[in-house]
Amino acid sequence: MSSPSLVSLTAVFLVALFCVAVAQNENACAQYSSCSECIEIKNCGWCGQPVIYEDGSTGPHCAGKPPIGVDPPKGFKKWTCPVDYQNDACLGYVCSEDTFTCESAGSAGGGVPLEDCKKQCFPPTYECDESDYTCKQTEPGHGTDKPNCEANCVDPNAPEPSPAPSGSPGPSASPGPSGSPGPSSDPDTYVCDMVTGECVIGDEGLPKLDCIESCGKVTNSTPTHLIGDYRGFMVQNGYIVGEFQAAIQEDSIKIVDPNKSPYIEGFVSSVDTEVWINTSSGVRRGIAAFAELPQVGVLTWALGSTGGKAPSDFNTAMNNDTVFVLARCLNPQICQFDLSALAMASLAKRSSLQKEDPCAVNMDCPTCLSDPNACGFCSENVIYDPSGAAREGAQCASVNTTVAGGSILCPGAFSIEDCSAQQPSGSPGPSGSPSVEDVYRCDSATATCELVHEDGEPGTLPKDACEAQCVVNEGTPAPLKNTIWRGIQINDGYKEGEWVAQFDDDSLLTITDLMGNLQEYKISTVGRFVRLTGSSGDPISTLWQVGQTPVVKTLLWAWGEPGKEGPSDFTAAMVNDNQLEYFFISCLDGQDSCDFTPSLKN
Repeated sequence: MSSPSLVSLTAVFLVALFCVAVAQNENACAQYSSCSECIEIKNCGWCGQPVIYEDGSTGPHCAGKPPIGVDPPKGFKKWTCPVDYQNDACLGYVCSEDTFTCESAGSAGGGVPLEDCKKQCFPPTYECDESDYTCKQTEPGHGTDKPNCEANCVDPNAPEPSPAPSGSPGPSASPGPSGSPGPSSDPDTYVCDMVTGECVIGDEGLPKLDCIESCGKVTNSTPTHLIGDYRGFMVQNGYIVGEFQAAIQEDSIKIVDPNKSPYIEGFVSSVDTEVWINTSSGVRRGIAAFAELPQVGVLTWALGSTGGKAPSDFNTAMNNDTVFVLARCLNPQICQFDLSALAMASLAKRSSLQKEDPCAVNMDCPTCLSDPNACGFCSENVIYDPSGAAREGAQCASVNTTVAGGSILCPGAFSIEDCSAQQPSGSPGPSGSPSVEDVYRCDSATATCELVHEDGEPGTLPKDACEAQCVVNEGTPAPLKNTIWRGIQINDGYKEGEWVAQFDDDSLLTITDLMGNLQEYKISTVGRFVRLTGSSGDPISTLWQVGQTPVVKTLLWAWGEPGKEGPSDFTAAMVNDNQLEYFFISCLDGQDSCDFTPSLKN
């Protein structure tokens, strides 16, 4: 018969063994219903939404991944986290009203996702309302800080206060000896030197303490939403024709011209609403705006001269300064820019990250998911130690918190399964549910409506609506008439360089390719497609979408195979070997400060 002490020890051992098994069993992550419980387990992490399994079903918020070579627990299923995967802390984010940076909201469920916070976390700016001469808060990128606004927001018709006679005593409520004269001259006023971040004596400024309170504080790191690899154009009057490329990282920036020669090198800093480039020659202050299209994000960046002021606005910068319009891929699964001229900078950063996270060396999703270090792939760069000294990582990161860089936040979609499922479009409906009615899709090549079996496919319509739209109309769509567009190819296997498209006011399109060759097309529309018919006679069906940035119009343009049906959507054209996709820009209507005719002459 066992002694009581031996029985007790055995029980304790079994309990401890069970606890270890639970901690190592990634399938057991599902039992934790709160973020705080979930992230205490080594291989578990918390997803901002229920994870989606590889079969399309949804699971819990808490999920993990066993290392390759370790048999997964029974019933384990691979998963994708749609947004905000974290294993360091249970973070939502709020905008600090003191520093105007995104800080952890603390307890789980507080605040908003990090990227949403960044989009709305700006120092307040004010404009003078001349109806009552008061300063009212306005949108970021407009106005100025409140003290400067109030100093200049003065009714010109208001009577000026009568000055006190020289030597007369001040107001009866003033402190000090009765009858003492006021100061003989006005006190110095101070203005903020945006280059040094210090207050200096200047006209029409503020009292020194007020200036110090409001003077912008420089942050010597790139705003996170601007980090990435970019391709695009210089657009101001007198621009250099051709494709520019830019590698913008957390602590460095390098821009090369169309000849791949360095144009700007340094690091980025930001203060208030300005974004600067610090070079060995001095600081170039600038203003920036970022917008998203279906496949690319677009950065508009206006830079002043070295040591000079930032442009007052984008329109003025088009005449007097340097303005770039640059695009970067949003989803690395379908769009990647290979910036060969800038590759060494990216490689150096990746090698540095590898020292703390062995997964960071993997540059693409398939390689990442086959790594034995319990790696997962994020649709954006992960953030290490998000609750502490937050720093940006790569897209491939370990879910194991015992590795040096294991405390992570993925602001986008995070997946441990096949890469095509990384950004799920949503939960599928019941497999046997019938369509409410038959739907049709316009075949743009033949201008006929075809019955399709799945409602919800891109471009599907009821039969009557399809037949009404699926007809050939000769002529150029109104938004494209009499315009010149400069573009880059962005699909998989793209060719570098500037393309030029010129539309006339009727139905002629002239494309100038990378070698300077001209190709003319007759334009017509069929349903949602613009058809281009060249010398071969086989029409090319193209999807198109026009947008706008502060200085240019944008055109996302997906081309189908000649004589075939057009692309089903912009994503399909990015990865189909027989289809092409372009990002084009054109001057805003009526904008005198923009002229793209030099690209036609090149």
